[in-house]
Amino acid sequence: MKRAPMSKPRAVVLAVLLVGLLWTAANGYKTRQGLTSYCKDSLVGVSLTQAQSIAQERGYRFEPAASNIFKPGQAVVTASGAMGRVVCEMEHDGERVTRAEMKSRS
Repeated sequence: MKRAPMSKPRAVVLAVLLVGLLWTAANGYKTRQGLTSYCKDSLVGVSLTQAQSIAQERGYRFEPAASNIFKPGQAVVTASGAMGRVVCEMEHDGERVTRAEMKSRS
């Protein structure tokens, strides 16, 4: 028994879904690379306001660490393209960044 060929509208929908999936994956990869670059490129020693302005220029969110809300001196930088899977966790002394590290969340 021969299989009927796929209808044109169904093929178009399938192609659009595939392109959307590929675009999402590529955007996530690009965002992760940019966030990693931000976190590792001499962030330690930079003033807190400068680290925040660089993050905002690149389109990242700079927030106090939600898991350590009662511990001042910690912040998290993330991006919407990373969908919360990777973050740059940093510690600061109120004026300068003292530690920065990439963390993956599963």
